[in-house]
Amino acid sequence: MVRTRAVVPPFITRLTGITQAEVDRRGVPVAQAFAAFLDFVEDLPVFFHNASFDRRFLGAAALETGMPFANATHCTLALARRAWPELPSHKLDVLARHVGASEPTHRALADVRTTVAVALAAGSRLAPA
Repeated sequence: MVRTRAVVPPFITRLTGITQAEVDRRGVPVAQAFAAFLDFVEDLPVFFHNASFDRRFLGAAALETGMPFANATHCTLALARRAWPELPSHKLDVLARHVGASEPTHRALADVRTTVAVALAAGSRLAPA
């Protein structure tokens, strides 16, 4: 949980189950969370589903903390669109069902697991024979 200056909007609580009380109780300051994230990823590439969305948050954290984020970023949404152009939707939950992965929950670890499964399945599909 990251404690920001903004309050948790009702939409986010409905989507993720994260409440303002939970953030107030368990959240850590942006600088602490971002430093831990940077230590974790080191200089490795990172993968996100709809990477431009996540890059905006990381860019804002980098500006706020003065800690640069320069890792190569890859988008599993773009990868999935190339791998399965026939699918009517490329939302992470749709892709999870398509590849037989666990459903995303809009919580970090569950969504990471789903994103990895989609990336691996898409990579296998796109790999030269």
